[in-house]
Amino acid sequence: MVDPRCVLDCKSHLGETPVWDASEGVLWWIDIYKPTLNRFDPKSGRNHEIVLGQNIHAIAVRRQGGIVGSFQHGIGFVDPADGKVTTMVDPIGAAPAKFNDGKCDRNGRFWTGSMSNDWVTPIGCLFRFDADGIVRSMDTGFKLSNGMGWSPDDGTMYFTDFGQSTIFAYDYDATTGAIANRRPLIVVPESEGKPDGMTVDAGGNLWVALWDGWGVAQFDPTGRRIRKVPLPVQRPTSCAFGGEGFGTLYVTSAWMQLSVQERAAQPLAGALFAMETGTRGLSEPKFAG
Repeated sequence: MVDPRCVLDCKSHLGETPVWDASEGVLWWIDIYKPTLNRFDPKSGRNHEIVLGQNIHAIAVRRQGGIVGSFQHGIGFVDPADGKVTTMVDPIGAAPAKFNDGKCDRNGRFWTGSMSNDWVTPIGCLFRFDADGIVRSMDTGFKLSNGMGWSPDDGTMYFTDFGQSTIFAYDYDATTGAIANRRPLIVVPESEGKPDGMTVDAGGNLWVALWDGWGVAQFDPTGRRIRKVPLPVQRPTSCAFGGEGFGTLYVTSAWMQLSVQERAAQPLAGALFAMETGTRGLSEPKFAG
């Protein structure tokens, strides 16, 4: 039986995008609207909070040090030493949209999606930010871009539209970074919550945080649900494998938009959780630029 445990009672407004840095043995994660970049050391249990001057929506670790991410005003870099954000490109511009979630592929490209400010108009895009500083729009027509991942053989990319409660699969070319043949793989029923952030384990199974679903679900590569691991919070937001041998699944959560009564009923809302699932994850790729 999987037994989730709270490893950091941080009361995140909107905790998101956990990323394990194996070189340092720490978990990076963000609180989007606080806004902060966080470095959690599971050995000491300490969390170092880096306050930023603008909202941060997704991150990945850079090979040359520091963090790449999507921010309130574009895609760029943040220096963890002082929280300074350097914007490189802004593909959204004046559109009524903002970024939401992102991840690096194994060739060091940073992918991030956007969403409509009203959460429902399908103007969201999927962007790819390459090491040469060029950003490309790879697909469009999403309500609320969310979690993503890649199969262990790099033949498939997964991408979530929270607004459609759907996880899509693409044919993926790891050499060129091209995607094709978008098709729905998983549609989560409204009664089970909304698919949020996700990760892929070494066996090719998808682990998906279920916003308003009180847990994390595991799906096989065909989209069949294998199991659900309950959590004591209504709004899990994302997950990532880390720890020794990538055997620990870390899960972020949120307390945003919960009523006073709901927060009282789930005092760990916004906490960071960890669990041993009996499966192992894969090394988190770093941005090549």
